[in-house]
Amino acid sequence: VRIAAAGALYRLGEPKGEAALRALVDLPDEEARRKALLLLAERGEDEAALKDCDAAMQLAPDDPDALWIKKELGKPVALRFKGAFRDPPSNAR
Repeated sequence: VRIAAAGALYRLGEPKGEAALRALVDLPDEEARRKALLLLAERGEDEAALKDCDAAMQLAPDDPDALWIKKELGKPVALRFKGAFRDPPSNAR
């Protein structure tokens, strides 16, 4: 619920949503970090998303979702998170 609320506020550009999202990135919970990273990517905040991907990978170096997001950010915006790369690797577990 916290993640969804932060995401909704963040998408609307609400300052409280941005603060909540920044807090989510720092949580040790992989799902919260992944959702925060995806929100950054959706908003086109590539630099912040890449920085947070690196931070997430320091916390969990074997996190396939952080690596997936980082690879997707290397693609042109129109090609990101499409087709076989639409869903995070964790969905296949």
